[in-house]
Amino acid sequence: MAKTSGEAVELLAKAAQRSGWGKITVSDNFETTGKMVVVFENCVFCEGLENEKTPACSFLSGILAGIAESLYDRDVSIQEELCRAAGGGVCRFSINRV
Repeated sequence: MAKTSGEAVELLAKAAQRSGWGKITVSDNFETTGKMVVVFENCVFCEGLENEKTPACSFLSGILAGIAESLYDRDVSIQEELCRAAGGGVCRFSINRV
């Protein structure tokens, strides 16, 4: 359906948003800088969680890493920089080329 990896990222983000995963924003510079930032507002995986000591979105982190590795045919590292469940307001992931 998508002609480029960037288009595929946008299509996947829109599909996840329509499926109720929260509002999703993607800053995709992976092709040029090797970095992508994905932000989930109202992350469904944090629903009902509060005052966690560490980020709670390990399942989502794994999904995002798998998608990035598949789309870009590269190994990636991923870090959840902010987590709504841990008081971050949003869930923000940094995906980097290894």
